[in-house]
Amino acid sequence: MPAKLKTRQRKSNSILYILAKSKGVIPVAVQNIINPHFPQKFHLTSSDILMPDLVSSHLYLEARFTSSGNLKKSEKGDISGILKKPVFINSSGITITLSKVK
Repeated sequence: MPAKLKTRQRKSNSILYILAKSKGVIPVAVQNIINPHFPQKFHLTSSDILMPDLVSSHLYLEARFTSSGNLKKSEKGDISGILKKPVFINSSGITITLSKVK
C-alpha cells in the first residue's frame, strides 16, 4: 500500500469507489465504500448497477479513493487503480492496486 494511502485512510469521510465499465468509458455499476480499511474487500451486486442495458459479460474494473467525494472529477491527492484485463460477472478474488496518485 502506498504511503500516501496509509495516511489518507485514517481521515474520515473518505470514499473508495469501485467502478465497473463495459467496453466503453461509461460506468455501468458503481459501489461506494465510506471510510474504507485497506485492504478493502468489495462485492458488486445488482443494487450497484446503474445501466442494466449496457452490462456485458466482461467488465473492466477501476477503483478510485478520494477524500472529496467527487466521482466525476479527480482532484489532487486522489488515488486510483485500474484492472487491465476484463473480468467476468460474479468473479471473485480480484485485486485492484491503487497506485496512481493525482
